[in-house]
Amino acid sequence: MQRRMFDHIQSLDKSRNNWKIKARLARFWATFSPETSAIKGFNLILLDDDNSHIHAYVYPDNWRTIDKEVVEGNVYVIENFQVRETIGKLKPVSTRLCIRLLSNTVIEPVEDDVMIPKHKFEFMDMGDLLFECQRLTENQNPEFAYDVIGVVEHFKKVTLWGDLASSVSERFKPDLEKPVIGILTSAKLSTFREEHQIGALPSTKIFFNPAIDSVVEFRERLIEEGYKPPEDADKGTSEPPVSLVIEQTSFRDLIENSITYRDMRTVIIKFVISKIEDEENWWFNSCVSCQAEVEKVDKKFKCPECKRSFGYSEKRFRIVVLADDSTLVTNIILLDRFVKRVAGTTVANILNEIKKDSSVTVLSTLFKTIIGKEVTVLIKLTDANVDGDSNLYNIVDLCDSATEEVAIVQASPSNTAPSFSMDGVVPGIELFQTPGSSQSVTKKIKMEGSKD
Repeated sequence: MQRRMFDHIQSLDKSRNNWKIKARLARFWATFSPETSAIKGFNLILLDDDNSHIHAYVYPDNWRTIDKEVVEGNVYVIENFQVRETIGKLKPVSTRLCIRLLSNTVIEPVEDDVMIPKHKFEFMDMGDLLFECQRLTENQNPEFAYDVIGVVEHFKKVTLWGDLASSVSERFKPDLEKPVIGILTSAKLSTFREEHQIGALPSTKIFFNPAIDSVVEFRERLIEEGYKPPEDADKGTSEPPVSLVIEQTSFRDLIENSITYRDMRTVIIKFVISKIEDEENWWFNSCVSCQAEVEKVDKKFKCPECKRSFGYSEKRFRIVVLADDSTLVTNIILLDRFVKRVAGTTVANILNEIKKDSSVTVLSTLFKTIIGKEVTVLIKLTDANVDGDSNLYNIVDLCDSATEEVAIVQASPSNTAPSFSMDGVVPGIELFQTPGSSQSVTKKIKMEGSKD
């Protein structure tokens, strides 16, 4: 019996499901629901020996049925899957088709194949990127995400969040060949307050000096053109990011000496929550981009801060309470991150419970969880706070024991500094949103309803 040959990614179409490809797993990430944080599915970027790549996705139940561990960078034979057209904006690769893995899909690991490249990038020139930023209107996202290559001059000026930050920090070493060439794959372009930014999407991955021809050519071109790094570039890339010492203070000192905190802006305070001040207004509709409060106008949510419109919004906690730190009693605002960590739930969960049974004392249970609790928190001071015009403070997060002990936290990024930022959910993307891919990811991620 003649052995069946592999299909090429470029040859895939929607006519059948019995395809069989041999491809390298370039990237793998999970998709999380913004409402419940439950896993909605998994995403794969596959690359074959024709240097063709494609986005693939799979729902959790099918992934459990497939029952296969996968590791980024390894080669697999994948058989029996559906091919469909891509939808939405900011798709992670430029192919017009994508793969949907089914319950009968077979994934088998094979030996590494040197004919299959390690990576594929589709670079856009920086000048073209800036033009693209200017071209896009405030309500648009490009159809595809972008791959960007450049020299890393100031590593500590890059702002990253979550798992992406940890993986990038581990890979950026002082002994990297200079100049260090960085690649951001599947990045987003945006303009915020007239500042052009390259933002990280869940599908984004960052590489330093990958062993590909593009990096070698880019470095040689820099050297030929007489490129010289900034005088402080070596210092910036060889030292760890500087953390700022932040004081543990009191409400009395914040009020009586507010001007002394003008340059600090983030402080630590320990207090007891004694009362809920407003039991009616405990959540708000938030912009999915900048997290500001949005207004619903003509069935769309419009953000007054970033001047964008969305078909939906995120629901976030905002609870005004009375706090007592033994020096003074004052009003504070418990923001979403704090409440979710303390109460272990989300606004969407509570609203769903209320919808099921309005007599259920869901809100009372939430408030009981908060009232009487002694907490150590991070407070983000506003201009009105430091100018002495307001004693209403925003609680942005719980302070863990290690941070409380040494009273050191990393400062929030300046809006004026060049940065990479992790955006929220982007409308129209079915399975692209997640905190980011890791070096090695397996199917053994705890899913809602799954067994340990």
